[in-house]
Amino acid sequence: MSFRLTTALAADLPDEARSVIGAAAGVVSYAVMHRQRRAARRQLGLLLGQRPPEGLVLREFVSYGRLAVEFLWVQRLAAAAVWSRAEVAGKAHLDAAVAGGRGVVLALFHQGNWDIAGAVAAAAGYRLLAVAAPVGPPAVDALVVRARARMGVETVGPRRAARGVLRAVRQGRPVALLVDLAGESERRLEVEAGGLRVRLPEARMRLLARTAAPVLPVTTRRLAPGRFRVVIGPPVRLPPGPGGSDRASDDAQSARTRALAEALARALLAAARADPGQWYPFRPVIVGLPRVTM
Repeated sequence: MSFRLTTALAADLPDEARSVIGAAAGVVSYAVMHRQRRAARRQLGLLLGQRPPEGLVLREFVSYGRLAVEFLWVQRLAAAAVWSRAEVAGKAHLDAAVAGGRGVVLALFHQGNWDIAGAVAAAAGYRLLAVAAPVGPPAVDALVVRARARMGVETVGPRRAARGVLRAVRQGRPVALLVDLAGESERRLEVEAGGLRVRLPEARMRLLARTAAPVLPVTTRRLAPGRFRVVIGPPVRLPPGPGGSDRASDDAQSARTRALAEALARALLAAARADPGQWYPFRPVIVGLPRVTM
């Protein structure tokens, strides 16, 4: 009941009020989340090539606080309202990919507001599958899953991600998946992109490279309270899939996985550099400058 009431209140608040509440939550998080603050400071330093202003670190937390409040609001956003709230560039890439009948993966990053990207796909009439970690206790998470379902979004948790993604792709449906920050126990694949070394979740890269579905990098940005821009990029170009001997198949799969990771890392860094205050690197993703070979 309290979650439903909170969601209803968040939906009914004026945009500016939601923004102020979210900013206040972000300031509190900045003050108490010491480990995440250190991680964000280091990641920004690597991205920018210099020690970041502390105000920029704070902006990341403020933006993340706004994201948390917007999450409650987006769940109740009617399809017609999505188009008045979001500027969408590149929707033709999504339409063409779905029309191809092989499914499509919307590769999202921890920046801007990724929930609005899912709302756009649902508002376009597509039966989206979203891979999302639980947002709280089981009872609260069940309410969130039902709220997404009312928007036309099916949700699966990380443990069922591989099966869910492959099923949706076979059905020709779009899948939304965050692809940048790895969990504590996840193996990471290191690639070079944008003049930096970046580590992305290896299992997710291998899973997406296995599918025949095109992978579209998607970035989001908050333009003003309640207003967003969603950019859907063209499909990532990958080497041919496995074929021939087992060794050749393994080599081809590894090449596809690495090419995919490099392309997604470039998209992530470009989005972060365009608006570092709306990037949420609270776990390491950039690990340093390229290695020098002698």
